[in-house]
Amino acid sequence: MSSEQAVRNYKSLSGVERAFRSLKTVDLHVRPIHHRQPDRVRAHIFLCMLAYYVEWHMRKNLAPLLFDDEDKLAAEQLRASVVAPAQRSPSAQAKAHTRRTPEDLPVHSFQTLLGDLATIVSKYIGETEKNLDRIFNAAEGSNAILFFDEADALFGKRSEVKDARDRYANVEVAYLLQRMERFDGVAILTTNLRSNLDEAFTRRLDAVVDFPVPDEADRLRLWERHLPAGVPRDADLDLPFLARRFRLSGGNVRNICLAAAFLAAAEDRALRMSDLIHGTAREYQKLGRLCVEAEFGPWYGLVRG
Repeated sequence: MSSEQAVRNYKSLSGVERAFRSLKTVDLHVRPIHHRQPDRVRAHIFLCMLAYYVEWHMRKNLAPLLFDDEDKLAAEQLRASVVAPAQRSPSAQAKAHTRRTPEDLPVHSFQTLLGDLATIVSKYIGETEKNLDRIFNAAEGSNAILFFDEADALFGKRSEVKDARDRYANVEVAYLLQRMERFDGVAILTTNLRSNLDEAFTRRLDAVVDFPVPDEADRLRLWERHLPAGVPRDADLDLPFLARRFRLSGGNVRNICLAAAFLAAAEDRALRMSDLIHGTAREYQKLGRLCVEAEFGPWYGLVRG
């Protein structure tokens, strides 16, 4: 399939892209409408189709907890013709009216069911445990995978009891410990602050995967991945220097490359080493680091002061 054909086909996939954005709320970084290189077009369509496939399975398995109509046949029989407005089956109408399932669980839209932390944590004593229990029960009943991002917010360490608030906070952690023990499915916890997790949770994890800060060779690969061959480069670009001098993670490298690309695009020219140096200095400011000559070397004069 040529790039022109791929772009034409992509324009008919608005529903697929909406599915992708419902799972990943940030805007898409691969935009084949503006960047018509065949590889970008194919990569974008692949990601959209993958997201649509994931959403389809999630909607199918979690249908009892969604406003989606489970009785498609009954709904279709209520329509006067194929061009008439869609109708809801009696069971779907009941869910929409009561906003509860027959098992007295809350009914959600697909977006709200994806797991806003605000729907889990409650200021009322005992409510957080009830909300978590509903999530675990729903996951067990649908073979879903539970993913807790920034897990230290829920799975934090128990503290010394000094007042009633500490006691109830520890009750919440204790509940999570025993509920995780009984959970037969797959649960994934991610955090940048592993030391804040309670040690009892760590003992219950089957596998702990650590992602250390990349070494020099990995950093060079990151710089090259974020600045591929299609990016217009000036002759003074020195990626090995950047990989050697600046100990940064992949997210930091991405931010620097993006900032440098904006600087170059603003003047409609190729990407220069000075753009990357300015982007690195900006990232250092965000990280609270000092720009020192030992790291910036001959480019220190651009960021001094």
